[in-house]
Amino acid sequence: MAAGRDAQGRGSRGNRAERRVFWREHVEAQVRSELSIRGYCLEHGLTQGSFYRWLRRFRLEEEAAARPADGRAVFARVQVTAPSPSGSPLASSESVEVVLQNGRALRVRPGFDAETLQRTVTALEALPC
Repeated sequence: MAAGRDAQGRGSRGNRAERRVFWREHVEAQVRSELSIRGYCLEHGLTQGSFYRWLRRFRLEEEAAARPADGRAVFARVQVTAPSPSGSPLASSESVEVVLQNGRALRVRPGFDAETLQRTVTALEALPC
């Protein structure tokens, strides 16, 4: 990691480019570490909120770059290969993040009501960014 920065990625000047490099390095290092985000943040003195904000920002940028020129969303098929011991694909504390076209994200926990989720997505997609 770059030297001369505090745990939140602020260097002596703290400019945007330096913060971006700082967080990109940490996001990539967390994946390589195989630690949970919580564990990685605790080990490196980072706040989880900031980590998740930067992670989301980088993911949204990658998704935007991967979209076709006409701007349509790209979808991926997901296959769960190893259900949890409870038989549910997600443990009761795990959630799925759904990123909407307008950039908003929802975290959906197991046991959600599909009809309520659909109404929520429709309402959020209709709001301006």
